[in-house]
Amino acid sequence: MKKERIEIRVTAEEKRALKDRASKANLSLSEWLIAAGLEGHIKTVQQADPVLIASIARIGNNINQIARSVNGGDLSVLVELQGISEALKALR
Repeated sequence: MKKERIEIRVTAEEKRALKDRASKANLSLSEWLIAAGLEGHIKTVQQADPVLIASIARIGNNINQIARSVNGGDLSVLVELQGISEALKALR
């Protein structure tokens, strides 16, 4: 359990900047300051766009459905995909 306390003085602008950096790293200000002081660097993780994640999930579901159909012997899906591929090439 942590019992020791450190107090520092900063300007309002410095405080905002430190809090912003901690937030971008998904850490509390205390956690971020400790990591920065002891490890010397902090990795910042960007939050993914929820719309993008949902779109990728839908694409993955579609690919799974196609694979399931082809593995089940439904070759009409391959013919359909070939037609789609040719139509896309024509658009380019």
